[in-house]
Amino acid sequence: MRYRSVFSFAGATLISRILGLLREAGIAYLLGAGRFSDVFYVAFRIPNYLRDILAENAMQTAFVPVFVKTLKDRRRSHRFFALAIVLFVGSATVLALLGILLAPLWVSATAYGFRQIPEKFALTVSLTRWMFPYLVLVSLAAVFGATLNALRRFFWPALSPAFFNLGVLAAIGFAAVLHPVPQKALWIVALGVLAGGFLQAAVQAPLLHRLGIRWQRPDFHEPLLQDLKKLLAPVMLSTALSRLTLIINTLVASFLVEGAVSYLSYAFRLMHLPIALFGVGVATVSLPELASHSDEPEAFRRELWRAVRGVLLLSVPVTLYFLAEAHDIVAVVYQRGHFTGAATWAVTQALVFYLLNVVPYGLVRVNLNVFFARSEIFWPNVAFAVGAATNVVLALTLPHFLDFAGLALATSLATTVQALVLMAARCRRVRLPKEALPWTLRLLVASLVPLAFLLPLHPASPWLSLLITAAVYFGGFGILAVLLRLEHFASLLGRSGR
Repeated sequence: MRYRSVFSFAGATLISRILGLLREAGIAYLLGAGRFSDVFYVAFRIPNYLRDILAENAMQTAFVPVFVKTLKDRRRSHRFFALAIVLFVGSATVLALLGILLAPLWVSATAYGFRQIPEKFALTVSLTRWMFPYLVLVSLAAVFGATLNALRRFFWPALSPAFFNLGVLAAIGFAAVLHPVPQKALWIVALGVLAGGFLQAAVQAPLLHRLGIRWQRPDFHEPLLQDLKKLLAPVMLSTALSRLTLIINTLVASFLVEGAVSYLSYAFRLMHLPIALFGVGVATVSLPELASHSDEPEAFRRELWRAVRGVLLLSVPVTLYFLAEAHDIVAVVYQRGHFTGAATWAVTQALVFYLLNVVPYGLVRVNLNVFFARSEIFWPNVAFAVGAATNVVLALTLPHFLDFAGLALATSLATTVQALVLMAARCRRVRLPKEALPWTLRLLVASLVPLAFLLPLHPASPWLSLLITAAVYFGGFGILAVLLRLEHFASLLGRSGR
């Protein structure tokens, strides 16, 4: 696995995630953390859930390994590219039309508790209908991005969500100037979601054109279509099960205190920053490499170990730092306008439990690649089913003790169980080298020791606090990583191409 590609992906994703945080900060400023933000997040979550199933994850884990096999024949790859557009974008269009017609059912299934407040439920239904066309736009963007990833172009697909965020940010700016009242700003932000979805697809098309990817009449008799179908159904099922945890959490939260959906959504966005930068980055870059070495056991094992080390080395220290500075991070990102100090404390509670999800999620993505690179589907489905069942049980139990924060903990524990199932199954096929355990222990030492120096470093300003503590913590981690001879650290810094 090329770590230059990981950092290219991570760099582009960092730009996108920073803009995403600005987007969330703008939504917090306009809508606060209450009724109108709850409505927005539920209405946006429904097409997003279908996007995850139909487009984003399906394209990366099912389409990429199959499309790679067509690249030796340019005409064949063009026809397969067109076939993907017809299948995925066509399906998204049908689902969007059904979503608009059946919006009350979608909202009831996602946030039944809103029915206790008829005005809130009706507003959520209307906004859901308004945002469903986003599914079509983002599905087209997913086909473009997956095709570029298969061609080992990672930067531009990772950057494309930044243009989605720019579309929403433009709408937020417009609303802040003309209609800062939440009731009116809500609709303008929804329009920005559609504009952002269009931009996310449009910005990737020129690079595909420069790389010579052209539309040709799709061949529905393509033999590899069977390979795609073989992977696609289980990938979509497993994604649906894994994302079901978010839907279940939203459903339970809709019965809790008003604002619970928003607290969890704001915290989830912050938690997703290290996940998207590192866990998803390493997994995305490693999949084509693992797929290309699927018939070479030693090379396959080597690429897997590189991916696992990459996930741990990038995500463990970041997770620990976020845990230590959770309150200041929430305050800096969100606390302004209609977002109050009380909301900051509520989001911090959810964030602390959500952060326990970061490392297991990265390990889940990497271990899934082991199976999908070899077109194996049984254990991914088992792991997703076990994880989803765990989340359901915990989501119905933990809120009795921890309120909405219990839903965040349920998500993290379910992901951990899923990771353990996948790693146990993977060990029967590919074992990590003996150096894995001592290397991981050295990583934990390098990550934990600098936390002790953060305790006295908290000035009143959260901005200044984050600047000082980040410099101290990550500087200390870097020194210890070198002293403890953490292999791979040099290559992650760019001293090695592989």
